[in-house]
Amino acid sequence: MSLNRGTFPPHQQPSGVLAIRPSSEDHEIVSIEVGDQFPDSEHFKDALRNFAIKHNFNFTFIKNDKKRVTVKCAAESCEWCVHASMEAWLGKEVAKDVLHGSEVASYDLLMWYAKKVLVTNPGSVAIVENDGSRFKRVFFAFKACVIGFKTGCRPLLYQDGTHLLGKYGGTLLGATGKDGNDGFFHVAFAIINNETDVNGTWSKGLINVVAKVFPSSPHAYCLRHLEANFMKANVRLGKSLKERCWSILSRIAFSCAEKEFDDAVVDLLNTSADAHQWLMQKSDLTHWANYMFKGDRWGEMYSNVVESFNAWIKEARHLPVTNMVDSIRFKLMGMLCH
Repeated sequence: MSLNRGTFPPHQQPSGVLAIRPSSEDHEIVSIEVGDQFPDSEHFKDALRNFAIKHNFNFTFIKNDKKRVTVKCAAESCEWCVHASMEAWLGKEVAKDVLHGSEVASYDLLMWYAKKVLVTNPGSVAIVENDGSRFKRVFFAFKACVIGFKTGCRPLLYQDGTHLLGKYGGTLLGATGKDGNDGFFHVAFAIINNETDVNGTWSKGLINVVAKVFPSSPHAYCLRHLEANFMKANVRLGKSLKERCWSILSRIAFSCAEKEFDDAVVDLLNTSADAHQWLMQKSDLTHWANYMFKGDRWGEMYSNVVESFNAWIKEARHLPVTNMVDSIRFKLMGMLCH
């Protein structure tokens, strides 16, 4: 289903177009854009509800079925409305086939493409796995990126995934480092089909997978994600108390000395027994508190780098799989040249 029309009153006119877009952190809808796609009408309606909650307005349905959804602002004086339809999505799919070729054919080309990478870029890693005739996953790490990471980046990788917007969905996983100028440096990426159990584990969470695949490498949590988890798990504390508790939890996260750490933990206990219980039993302290962390974080407490990666490959997410891989390769070449 594709968003294909939206109108806005003068006092609500956005700087660009109104857009529904999943964030890189928790897939919450933060904006809406004409042309965005959704698997079906239910996903589109969920996105609208999230958007309405975030922007504090109500809407009513004018048309609501499996192929077409039209809504308008509930306020009588407001002209805001938006329409999405399966017909628009089908038209866009036909146009994509003309421009980029069939998505089915693109998957068939992937094995050939991976073999060509190994021939033309010796030392690279290109692995395609299928389940019979069905695509399972693919992994690419170009030799130049691996060498660049080893010689010019801190031994620190940021990992995250973003949903693909093509006909068959899937998830694009990325591993990104930081270079000597504090800029992002992309090392490797994978594309997975979410429908298999193993791939589903990757897409649902990295905690257990990282421990299994990288058993000797400490896994650090992003504080922004941790904050979101804390706020969600402690709704009954109320907004004001949660904010006070998070301020103390931030002190715990950045504490490097034992006394500083212990004092902050005691402050949290005195402020909220529930928040203290969450800290000790559910937060996995060793993955985010500097004093407890078993490795080196080099002061990196947030995973902003992966947000840059998601924005970097944003346009490629709409392409058939082989076109997408080649688009990313081309962007990597540009990154290495600069």
